[in-house]
Amino acid sequence: MIQTTGFISLTMLDLIVYAVLVVLLVQVFRLRMSDGDLSLMWCERFGESPARLAGKVVWITGASSGIGEALAVELSRAGVELVLSARREEELRRVKQRCVGRHPCKQQWSYSALCVLGDKP
Repeated sequence: MIQTTGFISLTMLDLIVYAVLVVLLVQVFRLRMSDGDLSLMWCERFGESPARLAGKVVWITGASSGIGEALAVELSRAGVELVLSARREEELRRVKQRCVGRHPCKQQWSYSALCVLGDKP
């Protein structure tokens, strides 16, 4: 009877080890197939929210398109006061209108995005 209990415990231990190995293999596969590196994925999941910048001023250069535009829109959604700068005036004004439209405090403030034009291309 004692040998059977030892055998069952060993089998349960084996099952636990195999389960842990399967979980690790799945995680390694997910990491390999993911679009990004480990530090980026860690910051995305456990990093701080842009809401912690609410009420602060952030200056974004190259805000007329691409990453700069996306960053401006997201930060304006979080309540950040923005200074936007870019070379293309029309595009910069378009981004400013998108940001002002999304700003949660737009009723309280006369502006939420300041545009600064850079060098002409």
